[in-house]
Amino acid sequence: MLATLRRSLVSVLFYLGVLAMPIATSAAGFVTVDSADWDQTAVRRVLRVFAYGGAASDAQIIEWSAMQPGDAIQEMLNFERVNPWLSPIQDNTASYAGSLAELQALWASAGPDNPACLDDIAEYSETTVRADGNTVLRNLGLQNTWIAAVRSRGLNPFRHRVGFWLVNYQMAVNLHDTEPPLLRDHYDRALDVLERHAPYHEVLAVGASSAAVAREYGHRTNTYNNSTGNFNGNDDFAREFHQLFFRINGVTEDPDYHENTTIEKTAWALTGMQIDKVPGAYGTTLASEWWMAPLDFTDHIDASGRNIRNFTRHYLGGLEILHQPIAGATAEEKLFALAAVAAQHAESLDNLPVYIINFFADDNLDDAKVSVIREAWRELVGQEDDFLRFLQAYAISNLFHRSDTFKYFTAFDRNMTLYNLNTVDNEERYGNSFSPRATMRLQGAEPFVPVHDVFGGQTSLNAANNPNLFKEAYNNSVNFPNRVAKFSEVCRDSDGNNIATWRKDWGKLIPETAPGEHRVADTATWLWQRFVGDNGRNFGLLERAHIAALLATGYDLGYLADPANPDGIYSAEDLLSEPLASLHAANEATILDLTSSVTSVRRDANLRVGLAINFISMTPFMFGTGDLNEAAIPKDNILWRHRTSGIIWMYLMNGSSISSSAGVNTVPGLAANCVSRSNSLAVSSTFVPDSCTLRFSRSISSSPQVRRSP
Repeated sequence: MLATLRRSLVSVLFYLGVLAMPIATSAAGFVTVDSADWDQTAVRRVLRVFAYGGAASDAQIIEWSAMQPGDAIQEMLNFERVNPWLSPIQDNTASYAGSLAELQALWASAGPDNPACLDDIAEYSETTVRADGNTVLRNLGLQNTWIAAVRSRGLNPFRHRVGFWLVNYQMAVNLHDTEPPLLRDHYDRALDVLERHAPYHEVLAVGASSAAVAREYGHRTNTYNNSTGNFNGNDDFAREFHQLFFRINGVTEDPDYHENTTIEKTAWALTGMQIDKVPGAYGTTLASEWWMAPLDFTDHIDASGRNIRNFTRHYLGGLEILHQPIAGATAEEKLFALAAVAAQHAESLDNLPVYIINFFADDNLDDAKVSVIREAWRELVGQEDDFLRFLQAYAISNLFHRSDTFKYFTAFDRNMTLYNLNTVDNEERYGNSFSPRATMRLQGAEPFVPVHDVFGGQTSLNAANNPNLFKEAYNNSVNFPNRVAKFSEVCRDSDGNNIATWRKDWGKLIPETAPGEHRVADTATWLWQRFVGDNGRNFGLLERAHIAALLATGYDLGYLADPANPDGIYSAEDLLSEPLASLHAANEATILDLTSSVTSVRRDANLRVGLAINFISMTPFMFGTGDLNEAAIPKDNILWRHRTSGIIWMYLMNGSSISSSAGVNTVPGLAANCVSRSNSLAVSSTFVPDSCTLRFSRSISSSPQVRRSP
């Protein structure tokens, strides 16, 4: 009944034009996964990979799993500003879903529509006052706005996942080189093009025509004197337009033609792209920050009195680029014409779709997979909604849901998924001021400051193969468990008076075992499914025992088993014998009182849930998704040390996925080390704990005999 009413409401929204009806997806060269394999696990896998886990209810996930995959994916992944299936509307936040600019203006305001606490408004402000009295732009406001947009119910996390990829990876610009308002405009315009179902090459053309890209690469000063035939400027973006935006490296071209015709003439096309200035823009006092988007490609006097000659200083004739004539009166017109040609170039047809799938979904591509991906893209490229239909078709394909498809998570992916799924509702989103921004930065991932500059942000393999990044994640979990397990926060007015108190309430989401009761065993299973989403495939006895101990008591299993020796190591076999078997059974039978009328009791129950989530967050299953069971893939071992008990787990890896786990008390001399082995580099690293906190890391031998750290 509720589902019927909800769908009726959504239909009304479509009718009123608040939402646009999703365009039907096709198989697009991919073979759709069998209906029998399209289950809740498959649905959750799509959400984890493409939408930071999404914000859909359990009932919605069950409903999607019962639908035909092609019908379900239209509701799951689309570029509408509001997707009530993926992230239900809970308040007026959805009314500001049009752009990051709208959201930042809302959350930085003191107006009545802003649900944020007064103390949090400054976190979204686009300016700050320096010690010298100047009002200047700040990066943090935009970074916090994007993070909040992903976690806000009533918005569209898939839309913002893709928007972030576009401007932090494929069309990357860096806040260290351009101003936040220009980058924000770059982001918003790219998503607008996707929302209106345009071909993907138009998204890239809009990006190439943006003020942010012109500022980043410096071609805003490129000019061409049509009287003398002199070009003045650089060819930096002329090269990256092809290499980064379209993945055309020139390997199939004559080198001389590629360098002296394609690249050189693209530089000529990038003339007449000076950016306007508006005095006092954004409330800043420095003229160096008054750049204003979008670009105006005409001859005009800007608001600062500068004579902008973007038409007459543009190369006015036709150009030959990529062996094709490129015409247009302005740089913008030529870039749109060139983008349509570049999208059909053989190298782009081969490389771009593989880059897309490799980024989002699969770190284990082989020639057979690549062939299917390329063919699927060729069937769609240049058509309406080609990019969305490509992703939709892939997300429900047997290629994506194969056992040998695996994706490591970047620090962006892991943290945004964790904090998104750890958010109960918008009451928490606005009441809990914690943001993972600083946490991600320590793990090498800062929004809109790509670590490889214009070549993009942290990659999945960067994250998987860097022991220091693992160390930072581990230390965050060790030292700050209450970032995940936080229970309450007070909101105050300008006079310091308490006007509202947010309190964590997992009782709103976690299903009851019986009226008013949440049994630990059932709660543990639900939490694992919410955060890992593997239908319990990797939820073995060891995992269940540790999580049950935290949920039942708030203490680690090792401490409960022997308070005098909390660093004791226990295997799955130990848990089948007394006294641990009875201890575990008692823990699982314990009732969590998440709905108690007594605040302190409810606080304790929610805190235990938070500790269990914090524990889950540092299992290998939160560092990637997928299964690798192919016998031909070399096996690795990854060893993880639980910070409270000192217990070391060995997860036996089949390639890059966990197939089983066991205690490593049988490995001599390893009880003091946490060892992680990089699958692709075959390098082992050991993390040496100081009182269960990782203080430094050291590379160790990858030979079978693991030597102890000094």
